[in-house]
Formats: sequence, C-alpha cells, structure tokens
Amino acid sequence: MKLYLSLIIATLFSLPVLANESVEEPQYMAFGMGITNCVEVNQNFDKENFQFVLKVWLTGYMTAVNSVLKDQPIGLSSSDMDDSLKSIRLFCTDKSNMQASIGEAAETFWRVRVAELATKAAK
Repeated sequence: MKLYLSLIIATLFSLPVLANESVEEPQYMAFGMGITNCVEVNQNFDKENFQFVLKVWLTGYMTAVNSVLKDQPIGLSSSDMDDSLKSIRLFCTDKSNMQASIGEAAETFWRVRVAELATKAAK
C-alpha cells in the first residue's frame, strides 16, 4: 500500500516534466482524469501519455475501492490493470456512453468484478 502511494506521489510530481516533452499532443494531468468523457477517451486512448495518466488515476481509484471492499479486493497487478483499461475502452466505445466519464466506466468495471469474485467465492 505504501509502495502504491509513493508511486502515485512520485508520478504526480513528475507530471510537469512529462507535460513539457511534447508540444503537439494534448497533455493530461491525473487531477480530474475521472471526469474525462468517453469522446475524449476514444480520441486519445492510444496515446502513451494519456494511458500513463489513466493508469496512475486508475491505480488510485482502485486503491480507494479496495479500502472500502476489504473482503473482496480488486487486484492491482499489471494484468488486472490491463483488464480495467480494456473495460474502460469497451465501455467508452458503446455509443450510449459517449458523454459518460472514465469514473463511471471504472465504477461499472469494479461492480462487475466484485460480483464475479463473489460468485466465484460462493462456489
């Protein structure tokens, strides 16, 4: 837990440096990433800087979710994060979700994931 918090803090301090590396691409900050709508996600999903900040935000978001869901924590491994990103991408490509946010997509993911884990544990 302390490692994740340290990584998040270190990343936030390094963002101004990352923001100066490219003038051509829009830059993203972890602050407010959760309110980014799916239109913007779809336009920028394949950009390295966007995915980097999204992963940082998602790590913090899922850490907060895990602090509430002590009995059914969601993994934060690299494959778990990849699953989260795929879920956000899938959510945002649905035309009915264009004005929805990354936060809504992440919430949909963790609620489905918790239901899956609960079903698995019940068997």
